[in-house]
Amino acid sequence: MNTKEAKRSLRTQIRKLLAEIPTAQKIQQSGQICNLLLTYLRPKNFRRIFAFWPMAFEPQIQPALHTLIKDNGIFLPAFSSNNSPEFRLWNGDESQLEKNSFGFLAPPEKTVLSWPENDDILLVPGLAFTPDGSRLGQGKGFYDQVLQYTNSKMIFSLGICFREQIFDRLPIEDHDAKVNEIIWNL
Repeated sequence: MNTKEAKRSLRTQIRKLLAEIPTAQKIQQSGQICNLLLTYLRPKNFRRIFAFWPMAFEPQIQPALHTLIKDNGIFLPAFSSNNSPEFRLWNGDESQLEKNSFGFLAPPEKTVLSWPENDDILLVPGLAFTPDGSRLGQGKGFYDQVLQYTNSKMIFSLGICFREQIFDRLPIEDHDAKVNEIIWNL
């Protein structure tokens, strides 16, 4: 099996694994992750937070985002009209988020755009991570593009996942970019 096939197979396995976690357990684990995230971010004084609005199978970090928006600008990922990654300013109102063609919620098109800079942090979802920061994403390459940019600029990135998503090894290709650190529930 080549690397692409191994990644495709692992994505299927992980999606099945995440679907089997009981809802009550996901809620509890998400609460732990939110607390860890807030504890981690508060003393660091990042100027802006480039976050993500979680899909149903990801840690539900919305409570942390609602807390963090009081002191930080929060930008959420979106795609431009030519399907290039971009980040749009979120105003804190969930009802303003719109589902895009890739299935995740993002601020509307006419929102302030930005990319991370040196005193910002990038929060990164993924299907799987290794303790050293390797990441397996959804397979669209969005965060690989973003992480290549942030890593080249020395911008800090933080992976966020459930403990079930931590693996010793992952199938990795040359274009796969690492995160600096990872937060997961205990």
